[in-house]
Amino acid sequence: MEPLQYSPWLCAKTWKHVRTSFSLIENQATIQAAQKRTVEEWVAQNKSMY
Repeated sequence: MEPLQYSPWLCAKTWKHVRTSFSLIENQATIQAAQKRTVEEWVAQNKSMY
């Protein structure tokens, strides 16, 4: 049994998992940034009303 046999498959699987995790983290950050921007715009609009 050569451990090297499984290496490319494991690497590919791990890499895919890592990439998925990273894109999830990036999406989370993008969503949070968008929400923050929306809140800031809403506050700015409300300030101009009063």
